[in-house]
Amino acid sequence: MLHPVTRTHTDAVIATLTGHIAGLGITLLVGDGEAPPVASANDPYLVVHSLPGGPLDGTLGSPDADGSLLYQISAWGISREQSQAAADVARNALFDDPIVIAGRTVMRVGLDSSGGTFRDDDLGETPSLYQTPDRYRIRTTPT
Repeated sequence: MLHPVTRTHTDAVIATLTGHIAGLGITLLVGDGEAPPVASANDPYLVVHSLPGGPLDGTLGSPDADGSLLYQISAWGISREQSQAAADVARNALFDDPIVIAGRTVMRVGLDSSGGTFRDDDLGETPSLYQTPDRYRIRTTPT
C-alpha cells in the first residue's frame, strides 16, 4: 500500500485503544464515529473520528506516499474527572503502545491539540455529559 488509506489507519487506532484498555482491565468502550452501547449511563467511553486535513508528502518519485492523518478522540463521562481520566487512557495508549498498520511504518503520533473539557447539555442526556475532545496527528510512511 503506497498511499495512506484512512480506513486502515482508523482501524489501527481503534485496535490500539481497545487493546490498551483490555490490558488495563477497566470498563471503557471505544466507538467508531459514534457512541458505543454502554452498560450504564455512568460508564465513560471514547469516540474515534477521522478528521479532514492532514497533508500528504513523500519523495519526488512518490510525492503522496507519506501521510499525516488527523483524528479526534472524544472522551465522554458524567464528570470532568471521568472524562479527563478517559482522555488520559487514550493518550497513554497512543503514545505508549505501537500502532500497527499493515504496509506502513508509524513515524510519529502527536497530540495536535487538546480540546479542553466542557459540559455538553445539548445531548439531552441525564446526567449531563462532559467531553474532552483531543486531536491527534499520525504520520506514516510505506514500509
